[in-house]
Amino acid sequence: MKFYTETQVEQARNTNILEYMIAHGEDFIKEGRYFRHSEHSSWVFDDRNKMIYFNKSIQYDGKDVRQTSNCLTIAMMLYDLPFQEAVGDVLGTDASEVSPQFFAQQENASVFNYHKEVHEAQNFAKGLAYLTKERELDPKLVTDLYMKGLIRQDVRQNIVFKMLERSEVSQQGKLRCNGVELRGTTKIPKQKRLIKDRPYFMKLHENNELNASFHVRMTHRKPTTELKIFEAPIEVLSYISLYKATIFSDDYAKENNVEFLSMHGLKYNPVHAFYEKVVANNKVLTENSLEFYPQMTLCVNNDEAGREFAQSFRKNLLHLGYSEHFIQAKVRDELPKIEEEKGKDFNDLLKLTHQEEAKQKKRSESKENVQQTTSSTIVTQQMTS
Repeated sequence: MKFYTETQVEQARNTNILEYMIAHGEDFIKEGRYFRHSEHSSWVFDDRNKMIYFNKSIQYDGKDVRQTSNCLTIAMMLYDLPFQEAVGDVLGTDASEVSPQFFAQQENASVFNYHKEVHEAQNFAKGLAYLTKERELDPKLVTDLYMKGLIRQDVRQNIVFKMLERSEVSQQGKLRCNGVELRGTTKIPKQKRLIKDRPYFMKLHENNELNASFHVRMTHRKPTTELKIFEAPIEVLSYISLYKATIFSDDYAKENNVEFLSMHGLKYNPVHAFYEKVVANNKVLTENSLEFYPQMTLCVNNDEAGREFAQSFRKNLLHLGYSEHFIQAKVRDELPKIEEEKGKDFNDLLKLTHQEEAKQKKRSESKENVQQTTSSTIVTQQMTS
């Protein structure tokens, strides 16, 4: 068996994963800066960070692998190659090596320029109609977030979810936008869809800054007591629409200050980066005198990928150095309570709730009509007797 030098091993380790997998016959579909595997749709390669994410974890060497930037890991894990053979296999392809200075360059990348990257429309009519009618979100909530500058509409009638920078110290006034997620408002014909089960256009802008994320918070004046974590901005808005009576009640607001975060998929890093800023801000607001670590609540989809992520997220926290006691005390799940055949996420739950409310209203009106008819009949009988 041939043995390789440390330089060759490092070269293999830093080889471009996407190019290597394509050389092995894998097929990917481009979505902005992301590439989604055509057969395994939960495998997503981030071309900016040179990282592949497995939204459904893969078991390798007794561990759950959710993401990696190491091409040798891919060779050994996906193609069942021993280490030395993996090195030779990677070096034997035409895949290019990612520069060792890559991550340093990423950290110094230019800032996201919202007005350059997004061309806003002068109105929000199409976006408002889609969010309130198609998605059935609370109109007052949508209008409020529009007025606060969190959501917009571009000239192609896409909804723009703005990712405002979350600083480590609370700020008033305008916050810088460091990324966007675009959502289409016009249904794509089935024959033209890149992903069969995605009827609307969706894109994370390729120039988004690292770990940029859409988030909403109740107030910046109080320490954050809980961070609720979702897969998409629409799930954030659906949850708030569902439980608005509680969230906006005076009693709840006295005891709680919740922040709502979208991971834009199932990703560890945006959550960790955001949580660190929340904790740093809490320390300032409490002057270290109170409990400054807020609750983390995983509000992911109630499907196989979401449930697997909830488990692997805890394991990832252990790898980062969080204690089991911390995880047991501070991390919990709040998946939407919905039957699998009826949906999986909080928007599905919101729509089902509205359907049930409409049925109850119809039954109530029907009952009232029967009672009124019965009452009228009795009065008529009394008058004619």
